[in-house]
Amino acid sequence: MRNFAVLRAEMESAAAELTDDDISAGKGVIPFLGVYTRDLALNAQKPAFITPTGRASSDGSHEKLVNFERHRTTASIVKGVLRLLDASSRYAIKADAEILAKCLWLAALADHEITELSRGLER
Repeated sequence: MRNFAVLRAEMESAAAELTDDDISAGKGVIPFLGVYTRDLALNAQKPAFITPTGRASSDGSHEKLVNFERHRTTASIVKGVLRLLDASSRYAIKADAEILAKCLWLAALADHEITELSRGLER
């Protein structure tokens, strides 16, 4: 968790420091989207509706209210990702066919196979 905080701080500070000269020179930032995917997943666990405390309708039931904080947080996360993706468009990266093939091969493996391969490399 702490590593994600450090990584997020680096990405956001790099994006904030970009000047027009940097952009014209082709400098940018490549975001690690795993940080933001995790943020969105954690935010999605918040309730979509909340029950106000101390407010009941005439029949005694509680009306639920939209949890705007959840939606505000989602919007903030997405806005940050879009800003970083815009900064990443400064780079013209070409795909390496060999590396892409390896990534696709890994994606086809089952979780236990990836775990076994990973543990084998750690030894």
